[in-house]
Amino acid sequence: IYSMELSELYLKTAFAVMACDGDIAQEEIEMVQKLEVAFDLDANHRKELLDSYVELINEKGLDFLKEYLAQLESSNLNLEQAQHLLLLVLKMIEADGVVQYSEIKFFKKIRLALGLSDDEIIEISPQQVLEIDIEDFLLPDNVEGELEWRENIQFDKFTSLLI
Repeated sequence: IYSMELSELYLKTAFAVMACDGDIAQEEIEMVQKLEVAFDLDANHRKELLDSYVELINEKGLDFLKEYLAQLESSNLNLEQAQHLLLLVLKMIEADGVVQYSEIKFFKKIRLALGLSDDEIIEISPQQVLEIDIEDFLLPDNVEGELEWRENIQFDKFTSLLI
């Protein structure tokens, strides 16, 4: 994966994690701004992409998240890239200080799409890096079920949310 494509995948990942619980918290938006270095995209391009993701998720709802997971599964990330992406997911989940089950379930679906083992996940997240306990995310769970999505969720454009 080229760095631009990878940067866009990281940004789409951050957005999908923000949106997976049906609410985009201000702290999550601030986290995207803090992590902009990881996205290697100029500010205007980043806002355009985020706005396009908002349009797509408003239009497709849950199908947006399913398509994202399918894209992730076929992305052929190497171990380091996959671990970096998963660390980004965890940072986005902890950004608003509230870990919801829908976020844990989405994490598990992402992990499944990436094909990472428990050991490969534990390796990326020493407790100094994350405030949340990674062990909670590794507990056995039925991830075969559907993601949950409330009907009629609509998000505002990012251009109006970003500072």
